[in-house]
Amino acid sequence: MTLLSDLSRLIEDQLDKNGISYDRSMPLDRLVARYFEMNVRQVQPVPRQVHFSDRIHASLGELARRGKDDPSAQNAWGAVFRLRQLLVAGANVNGFLSTRIRRATVRDGLLWHYGMHHFHLASEMDADGFVKRSDHLLFAMVAREDAYFVDVRPHPPKGSIEWSSQELLHIVHSNWPHLIEANVLRGVRGTQLADGEVHELRRKNANYAIDIDGKAIAPLGGGMAGDGSSVLCTIFASKLLRDLRYHQELLNNDEVHEAVARNLRAQGFDAGPTLEFELVFLENLSPSPELLAALTAEKCVSRDLRAAGLAVIEKRSGSPIVIHSTSCLEGQSE
Repeated sequence: MTLLSDLSRLIEDQLDKNGISYDRSMPLDRLVARYFEMNVRQVQPVPRQVHFSDRIHASLGELARRGKDDPSAQNAWGAVFRLRQLLVAGANVNGFLSTRIRRATVRDGLLWHYGMHHFHLASEMDADGFVKRSDHLLFAMVAREDAYFVDVRPHPPKGSIEWSSQELLHIVHSNWPHLIEANVLRGVRGTQLADGEVHELRRKNANYAIDIDGKAIAPLGGGMAGDGSSVLCTIFASKLLRDLRYHQELLNNDEVHEAVARNLRAQGFDAGPTLEFELVFLENLSPSPELLAALTAEKCVSRDLRAAGLAVIEKRSGSPIVIHSTSCLEGQSE
């Protein structure tokens, strides 16, 4: 067994656990990228501060007026505030997303280009745990500690250019310019495109820089690869695989192997004649503050694994392994 085969097993278990359908024959690099995409598409249940745009207040006012005669408008109005309550509480809101999040191989131009989720605004749940299809959607950007409610709009038809409405980005820029600032391309001009042109480029999985108030804005979600997948997730997957190959090379070195055994014996572990290493999810170790500090230290080679929520352990002892840039390894007992 290798760290790469461990990673494949861990990801397949997570995809199965979350009910995500995927092609079990896909190569590891694509599997890892699809796993990262799953994590981006799903909203992690942590408390967030919710911010309303100026535009959404007008949209909610219109829903309230129509709600007297239109039950779907009334439900949409209520669902927005229900979502706010759930996000503030750190509850699970993935049931309001599209059922397509259950498929690993799905194009998501709205998310990869605009960095936006769309939530279905209904009050009734289907048996599969997702809300029933609604006549209205909430377009929102979700960050680690904040959620930004951009606008409520009628549900666009499938394949409609309304999914590419650049007005959504203008709302973000006018209300929260800091969300766009990191994606401003300096020294170049953005292209002024009609929504129909943006739609056609997105349909062809092409990336583009949009002009917003004279600024060239790169895709907020990192853009799309030629197959419609996330560029950023593909890059993250490639980097993680390189890191694991490097770790495997270090762990196969005889001198490093012996150094780990000495450290384990010094901590009272029975190192045995051979050592076995395993890749695990860091959260399953219930890591101490000391271990987290060691894994995030500047000279720790494993800090990028830590950022991906992973760690290497010696299998028999269960001791986490901290790899330093000096190529010296330590066994960290918990």
